[in-house]
Amino acid sequence: MPSTQLQGHSGTVIECSVCHTANTIGTNLNGPHGMHVVNESSFTNGGHHDLANSNPNAYRACHGQNGQGTVLSRVAAARTLQVLDEIGG
Repeated sequence: MPSTQLQGHSGTVIECSVCHTANTIGTNLNGPHGMHVVNESSFTNGGHHDLANSNPNAYRACHGQNGQGTVLSRVAAARTLQVLDEIGG
C-alpha cells in the first residue's frame, strides 16, 4: 500500500512528515488543514497540552468536551502520549 510505504501504517495519510519537514509547521492550528501536527516530537512532548490550554474550545471541538475523544481525534497508529493535567486547569 502506498500509505504504508510513506508513513509506516495503512490508511489515510495523516503523518505530517510525509509532506513536511520537521519544525516547519509549528505548534498551532494555522495550517492549511486546520489542525495541529501529528506525531511531531515537540508537539507530543507538551506542545499539545500547551495549545489545548491556550485554546480549549478548539481542543474540545476535536477531542470532546472532557477530552474523551471524537471521530476527529482518532489515532491511525500506536502512539505514546505524555499526559500532564486536565485541560483548562
